[in-house]
Amino acid sequence: MKSYKERSGSRFSVKLLNEGPEVIGAITAVLENGGSVDTAVREVSERGPPVSSKLFREIVYDADLRVESDMFTAVSRVISSLPEECSSYGLALRMAMSAADISDRAERSRVLKDASDIILSGLRESGKTFASSLNAPCMAVFGLGIMIPMVLMSILPMMSLSGMFGSGTMDVRSVALVTLILIPSAIMMMVSGINRKNPVSCGGITGNPLFILPLFAAFPLFAVFYYLTADTVNTLCFSVIGAGILTLIAGFPAYRTESRRDKTGREIECILIELGNRMVCGTPFESALCDSLLSRKSLSGIALAFRNEITVCRGEVDRALSNVFSPVSRVVAGAMCDIYRTSVRDLGDAGKLAISLGRQLNDRQLIRKNIRNELKGMTDTMFGTAAFFAPLVLGLSVSMLEPIKELASGISIGPTTSILSVYLCELSAIISLLLSFIEGKCDIGAVVRRFASISAVSLSVFVLTLNISF
Repeated sequence: MKSYKERSGSRFSVKLLNEGPEVIGAITAVLENGGSVDTAVREVSERGPPVSSKLFREIVYDADLRVESDMFTAVSRVISSLPEECSSYGLALRMAMSAADISDRAERSRVLKDASDIILSGLRESGKTFASSLNAPCMAVFGLGIMIPMVLMSILPMMSLSGMFGSGTMDVRSVALVTLILIPSAIMMMVSGINRKNPVSCGGITGNPLFILPLFAAFPLFAVFYYLTADTVNTLCFSVIGAGILTLIAGFPAYRTESRRDKTGREIECILIELGNRMVCGTPFESALCDSLLSRKSLSGIALAFRNEITVCRGEVDRALSNVFSPVSRVVAGAMCDIYRTSVRDLGDAGKLAISLGRQLNDRQLIRKNIRNELKGMTDTMFGTAAFFAPLVLGLSVSMLEPIKELASGISIGPTTSILSVYLCELSAIISLLLSFIEGKCDIGAVVRRFASISAVSLSVFVLTLNISF
């Protein structure tokens, strides 16, 4: 079997660092609950995040097949084979595993907290490195996405007019090939490279493909507008703008629901510390959880749903917790189940576990929020490039060619303008993917909403600048 150094690259390291806080949190929950290293490793292998789950399954296989003498030795071997970029992941994992041999509960909690701090620090540094590395590729996107099309659409026609290319005119098919295929392909390759290095990257595009359907309204709109105006450029622009507006309107309910779900998940993570404090003071788990939920007005519906589930669950509290919290957050549901199982044995220990998990989840969210804030300047630049600067520059370039059109019949602006309209749609789609990759939110609905907004603004600016007279 190849070592991880041989068969993995930067993408593997980035994914491990991104999953590290969740893995350490799962191990903490098991060890604070009185579990062993064996139990913790099997928990991560069965319910952990994708890459770490696969890694831990190999550890379980080695231990079960006696390739290694015990589970701890198997973990140590795999940690030693990890790439150098995963040093914080390996160190945090070693510390978390060593905490299982500490009998003093307070000391064990301190070591587990140190492990959590190490992996969070590693994720933070990875985010800073990623943010500082974006300048060159984003400038390349700017150059490819704006400067080269501007040269093709403005300078080359002027050179053709001056006779530099002989008596022939510029080949529109060649320009279309470069603008609509080669340039977008090059930008997509850079976008893919950026995503591979992102510490908060998503595993892939997820979500309901039906969110794309409203965009297809552009085709009937194109037929209607072309029948009325017989103008290809304006028809194309207005049909995409109309489809973008319809997409935003149709997707707003789902966007509002998703925003509420994310907000509810963050609020529930925040009440874990309050839940732990109530349990440390002697309040039973069910009462402490209901009181903590009711302390926030926005969570009163969750509290009512939990009470109803408790009434009908026939003592299966784990199932009740999963039914209530899984639709909100899988991580929160798992944390609640771990806290409940601990409370059955010792209420005080369960309270301490809730406080520990609450701090870890809050720290994890804070680190990822800080990474996104550091990237905000770059994402705003990319949004402005696709939505305003690119259509403004390209539209003005075409407008400035209008006077030249009167001087030579060999220059045709119509085809080039149509090519630019299609190209701006492609650029909007690519930048939408880029922004989603950078922010680590690769849901189809989010990508489609972003494309609808960018393309509508971009083509609106383009149409306005085309009507400027020189």
